Amino acid sequence: MRESDISMYIMRYPRDLSGSHDRFIEILSELKKMGFDPSSRSYMNALHTLQLARKWEIYKSLGWSEDELLKLIKKSPFFMRLSETKIRKGVEFFMTHLGWDSSVISKYPQCLNFSLEKRIIPRYVVMQMLLSNGLLKKDVNWGKIFSINEKDFLNKFVNKYEGESPKLMEAYCKEVGV
Repeated sequence: MRESDISMYIMRYPRDLSGSHDRFIEILSELKKMGFDPSSRSYMNALHTLQLARKWEIYKSLGWSEDELLKLIKKSPFFMRLSETKIRKGVEFFMTHLGWDSSVISKYPQCLNFSLEKRIIPRYVVMQMLLSNGLLKKDVNWGKIFSINEKDFLNKFVNKYEGESPKLMEAYCKEVGV
């Protein structure tokens, strides 16, 4: 690729470069086998398209059907811009800890975009503490819990119950890394 095309690619599709180096090399190799000329403009578009196709396959391997993926992409196109690592870690967390399947994740796709370490896990820990202390009902709407803004979360779930569960703020701060 020409230097100007590389610069343009990095500016247009920076997330394509955030995945596995080996996968990126595989895609470049596929393009070469397909006969794409690296100096042509279509090479950059083909490279990006194959990156998206790879993500399509990742989602399918995690349980999404073609129809679910099409609906999801129409609802939240950012879903295809997430790195492979972020996709896999997020889906694994939601399926393992919350028992979500692809249809539930599809209802709250923004949750995959949130930081596991700074938002999802700290809120999960606080909510588990509240549930185990009997301060909340068992039917928590996790999608809404993860989606509300920081101030509202702290007011509704940490500050509100600090008297009944004084370790909430400490646990939350520890998980957030403050």
